[in-house]
Amino acid sequence: MAFSAAGMSPSTVNYAPIWIRTTAGSLSGTLTLQGASNNNAALAAALAYRVVRYSSGSCDSSQFTAGASYLVGTSASTVPLTTAGAATAVAANSLSPTQMCFEVTMLASADNSLQGPA
Repeated sequence: MAFSAAGMSPSTVNYAPIWIRTTAGSLSGTLTLQGASNNNAALAAALAYRVVRYSSGSCDSSQFTAGASYLVGTSASTVPLTTAGAATAVAANSLSPTQMCFEVTMLASADNSLQGPA
């Protein structure tokens, strides 16, 4: 997954898509998102996110509607980056990928030392 955090500052929002597809002869499965667990607890605490499963369009704010299929968060709220998400099925032998859109927000309360360069 490619995610650009360059230039993030308090209240900024970035989007990143990820597509998962199985290959011929594979079994179906379940994908479960795990919360962040890295060596930068201060940065993780300053970020919130939500994730939707979508089937068309671009990975941007338009995917995060009240009727969207949320794996993390809701249409009204994000959750801390350390929060795990709901499981979603991934079909076997599928030519159509399971598409997910990540929305990551730096909290308004984030310390200035966590901001990226513009």
